[in-house]
Amino acid sequence: MKIKNAMYLYAPDQNMAVVVEHPSSLDLGGLMYSTGACYSGWDHLSKPEKITQLLIDAWQSVVREGMNPTVVHEALMSVDEIREVFAEDCQ
Repeated sequence: MKIKNAMYLYAPDQNMAVVVEHPSSLDLGGLMYSTGACYSGWDHLSKPEKITQLLIDAWQSVVREGMNPTVVHEALMSVDEIREVFAEDCQ
């Protein structure tokens, strides 16, 4: 999936994280928090800014909400541009 449509959702109480295309027709009721393409200012960010913002928001879910870093990482790897900035052995 491309970063321009990537919406990161997570639920700390379930230790679950996914990245889906925005807008999504999936039932995402159990996922409490979201960031990325669902934000109104997302379209105004450059591609590098979107990558940086999504990584920052995801890391904050680890630090603030206690999300499992491996769960978050696996969710982020569904975004083409995020995978491109990680070393091959970290994908």
